Amino acid sequence: MSMNLEALDKEAHVLRVAINDNNVVEATKVLAQLKMALTTLPALPPCGIDSTTAKKELEVARHVLESATLLSILQEDMTAFERHMIQLKVYYSCGLQRSPLHYPILGTRLLQLLVENRMAEFHNELELLPEQSRQDPNIAFAVKLEQYLMEGTYNKVLEARTNVPNPYFPFFSMLIFDSAAEFGAYIQEEKTEWTVREGRVWFKAPEKSLGVSDIPSLRLVGETLAYATELDRIV
Repeated sequence: MSMNLEALDKEAHVLRVAINDNNVVEATKVLAQLKMALTTLPALPPCGIDSTTAKKELEVARHVLESATLLSILQEDMTAFERHMIQLKVYYSCGLQRSPLHYPILGTRLLQLLVENRMAEFHNELELLPEQSRQDPNIAFAVKLEQYLMEGTYNKVLEARTNVPNPYFPFFSMLIFDSAAEFGAYIQEEKTEWTVREGRVWFKAPEKSLGVSDIPSLRLVGETLAYATELDRIV
């Protein structure tokens, strides 16, 4: 598919409208066409050819890839989300002014890593962000969820459902909430008696009926009586 830059930009906005309307079929079709068209832009990696239109080409490519990540969320396709995020991060570090979706998408990426228990990557991603970015609601939400999960305060995880900062979070956040609810129910049902000591959760061992063999004092009494009987026989 051959498009000039202006036509490509317009089609990128058509894609975003289809996604905002939850029109997955139309969005998938337009995205496939746009991906082909992007390969003709000389400013994009790996060519990186500078020109008077280079900045605009990079912005259009970023716009398309942001839409691709949103579409993968609508499709609940974690593999596609991962692939598009890897491609998109190139454009998040090439000097362009931040887009409105910059932190919402990065926050969603952090949630994905939490869902998949990729904690080392979660913290690596966080370290790459400017310190002030942690004040952004999208980043702060993911950081708080990670903190609650590490503390085991699953009630706070569930309370966070009422404060989801953007409409792209629910797919990943609901996976976290469901897991927290299941674990909380397990604790309530199976481990009703527990305490926190020295920063650790201690569960009371299950009670069981004790037999003679479980009580050392009774065994010792038996051994002593047998020894006394044997001694009396010898005497």
